[in-house]
Amino acid sequence: MKQVHDAFPKDVVIGFRHFPLGFHDQAGPAAEAAYAAHQQGKFWEYHDLLFKQQKDLSEDIYVSIAKELQLNLDQFNRDRNGQAATDQIKLDIEIAQLVEANGTPAFLINGQLQFGALPFDTIKTAVATQIEVVGSRMAENDEPVHHARAHVTGENFSRGKLEVSHVPLGDAPVRGPDDALITAVIFSDFQ
Repeated sequence: MKQVHDAFPKDVVIGFRHFPLGFHDQAGPAAEAAYAAHQQGKFWEYHDLLFKQQKDLSEDIYVSIAKELQLNLDQFNRDRNGQAATDQIKLDIEIAQLVEANGTPAFLINGQLQFGALPFDTIKTAVATQIEVVGSRMAENDEPVHHARAHVTGENFSRGKLEVSHVPLGDAPVRGPDDALITAVIFSDFQ
């Protein structure tokens, strides 16, 4: 998703939701470690380093990355082992299940769900299409970006069988501006 952010820095806000799959033995601990890094403002840096080492995930890796990012280790360990981490990850899983993200990664682009490790060009095309749709809606109806984006997202959701109109980003890690035309939510684990 960094490529999407780099390609559309003013048009896309990307939110991350943890979706550790049960058959990935290190997915849960990795999610807890990333949550703890987020509490110190280093989620995306931690995220990127976890993915670079995803085949070797372990307790040693989690601590090593925390040290590399100069995180406060006492706070890091408290946060990743605390109830707040468990609660946030559980909420993220519930949201993933609500939108029927049945595997990882899953991408929700203004309400349109896409599955799998998709080529960048596929995601780029989906984002560009949504930018055009939201931009047209804004121009035709003289609507602010938040209203147009919400309307388009609601329409995209209603085309499926889902009964939700949006996925709240809440305290999720995000990249990009609040007034972006596109909200892209990724549901993923690190394994």
